[in-house]
Amino acid sequence: MSLCQICAQTIGTCSWERDFTPVPGWEAKPTTVLIQSGVREPSYRVLDCPLYVPPGKGRVAEGGKDAPRPILAIHMETGNITRYPSIKQAEKQGGFQSSAIYRCLRGEAKYHKQHYFRESKAL
Repeated sequence: MSLCQICAQTIGTCSWERDFTPVPGWEAKPTTVLIQSGVREPSYRVLDCPLYVPPGKGRVAEGGKDAPRPILAIHMETGNITRYPSIKQAEKQGGFQSSAIYRCLRGEAKYHKQHYFRESKAL
């Protein structure tokens, strides 16, 4: 697993997340990932990164559950990304359990229903 999958860094603040530019100073091993079309694409497994924010250190850990938080649901196998304006909307539209999403965002669980969850700056 790559550190990126559990990093609590806000979406859009990391060059790898934003435009697939390697982060200066990271330690990463070349790998491939399966994309939505069923094709394997080159990627990296990040082992250490200067921008890494441990789970439980992001906004979810600092705020209350009632604050709207745009999130991304990333399917583990396809890499498909679905954006939701809030965790409640992910619960309604995506059929996810909000409590499970919070556990994933705080680093207490790795995934829920074959999805990783990440906070997003904006939709």
